[in-house]
Amino acid sequence: MSGAEENYRLIHRQAPSFAEHLRAAAAASHNEAELRTQVAHQVQQLADQLGVRLHLREEYTLAEGQADAVYNRLVIEYKAPGTLRPDLSHAQTSQAIAQMRRYVDGLSREQRREAERLLGVVLDGHYLAFARYYQGHWNVEPPLVVTPTSERFLRALFSLSAGRALIPQNLVEDFGAQSPHSHEATRALYNALGGHQDDLPARLFAQWQMFFSEVSGYDEESVRLRDKKELRAFAEGMGLPAAKIDPPRLLFAIHTYFSFLVKAIARLVLQRYAGGKLAVHPLTALANLPGPALRHELSKLEAGDIFRVLGLQNLLEGDFFSWYLQTWDADVEAALRQVLAHLGEYNPATVEDDPYATRDLLKKLYHYLLPRELRHDLGEYYTPVGLAERVLTQINEPRFMMPKG
Repeated sequence: MSGAEENYRLIHRQAPSFAEHLRAAAAASHNEAELRTQVAHQVQQLADQLGVRLHLREEYTLAEGQADAVYNRLVIEYKAPGTLRPDLSHAQTSQAIAQMRRYVDGLSREQRREAERLLGVVLDGHYLAFARYYQGHWNVEPPLVVTPTSERFLRALFSLSAGRALIPQNLVEDFGAQSPHSHEATRALYNALGGHQDDLPARLFAQWQMFFSEVSGYDEESVRLRDKKELRAFAEGMGLPAAKIDPPRLLFAIHTYFSFLVKAIARLVLQRYAGGKLAVHPLTALANLPGPALRHELSKLEAGDIFRVLGLQNLLEGDFFSWYLQTWDADVEAALRQVLAHLGEYNPATVEDDPYATRDLLKKLYHYLLPRELRHDLGEYYTPVGLAERVLTQINEPRFMMPKG
């Protein structure tokens, strides 16, 4: 029996109890906020039983307002108990569904996802109403009492939340500058590099400094950067001593972390589409390997072996950023292991779901690895996509010759 089938069996068994909890929550709640808190607690308890990690965003701000709860591709609009009626012409019911539809539309635009892949639910503890955009129009079902619909709600919730969506917003949230994973990895890499002054990592660092200074001018700015309050705050957030921070070394650690993430994401996506050609550990299994075995697997990743199996030549032939394999220690191992474990929870199938979002996958992540002020101090300015496309269009336009005479 597959894991999904086992989960559905458990959901089937737990659905009546969940419906009872919904009714009890409705009876005990005075407003939608109290209902939302109790329902979220019950959902989390079931997720723990299923061994599923749900990614809940409450009061998720969109251009259209704040969606009460977003579980990946499921949007829930809570209403105070007693608000809904089993009649779509009922004013409050109609307004609630219209509001939920606006949030689904807004989430679709923000995350560049097809609206058809999202599901909206309105819930007041007594009734559930489902709505989905399909083939150009909305299919809205009249609210039904929670008892017969609770299993359908749970199945939709867990199927739509299976695997973290591989989109820029999620990667920034999980691996950007404010993430604990980013802090731990950057700190471990920064400290590991500090203990190697005369060997290969030091030489790679020196060569990177030379190349990077040609495009950013950070050599001239490094002393001034050390005294900037933005850098001090950034270093302190990483758990590093702000007063003694070495800006070039910190930048090299961040670029190494970003490079590691990019390679791991490529491995995650390619493994899905390689069929049986790529007989390698899933990222979650990779993260659980003993230290020496993990280091060995990462050395193959850095050397490009995995990609050559798929016929992708020269994709990775070694670069500046594999140096951490030479400075491998307990902190580096623990930090990268956590990154792999969390990235392994992502669903690479969402690359198909959101091809347009995938286009900006790594660009946005890189932008959020350093505060904007520090990137600008380094001379890093990026041409807006619309302007770049306009320039390219103009370059490709035919040249017109002036008429003679």
